[in-house]
Amino acid sequence: MTLRLIVFLSLWLITALTSASTAGGFTVRAEGEWQKGKVETDAKRLATEKALHNAVEKAVRLILGEQEEEKIKRFLGEQVYGADPMKYVLNYRILSAGWITHFDVLDRTDDTELAQPFGVEKYHVWIEATIDENALREDLRELIPPEKRLITEVSVVILGSEDYSTFEKIKETIEALPLVREVSYDSFSKNMTVLRVDVFGSGHDLYERLRQKTANFIIIPAGLQKVIITPERGY
Repeated sequence: MTLRLIVFLSLWLITALTSASTAGGFTVRAEGEWQKGKVETDAKRLATEKALHNAVEKAVRLILGEQEEEKIKRFLGEQVYGADPMKYVLNYRILSAGWITHFDVLDRTDDTELAQPFGVEKYHVWIEATIDENALREDLRELIPPEKRLITEVSVVILGSEDYSTFEKIKETIEALPLVREVSYDSFSKNMTVLRVDVFGSGHDLYERLRQKTANFIIIPAGLQKVIITPERGY
């Protein structure tokens, strides 16, 4: 095997692994810090954990937008801080880390033995983290304004519609929903019609809105990208 071929295969493998690790995610950079205490390794660990929390917080703000401050605070309090941020982190790497003396900070924590009159030492960690966008958006689903949600094509299967007026009523109900961007035909037959519905969100969001609007029909969720509607029980 020639040297050129070996180099090419090595570069291809690195690219493939990098692409696989970041699929479905996006990258953010964040910093964490922790004041020096009795055990030095604790400060390093806690600073890294803080950096991970901050990385997820950045991702939340990117998705929701800064104007949704109250929603952001509620979600961070319930799902991120005080919980495990790693459920949203696909991977991360430390860009830089080290001790920095802060001369403008003279407070102390319960973990320190003595106050430090000549400054406070804090361990800083800078990381680059790949966030699982799909998992984060799923948990943020109810908080994301419709216009900021990912557009998903959902198949809506209408079964047992015996007359056109019933079908038209269902179609008009779908089109009137705020999260629906566009409705088009996929297939049409006597007992089954399939619509393609582009929604801001997922099939689950469409299912929830339809369930609230169409009391005379049975609405059945069939995954994130499919909803079944039937006016007949036991179809």
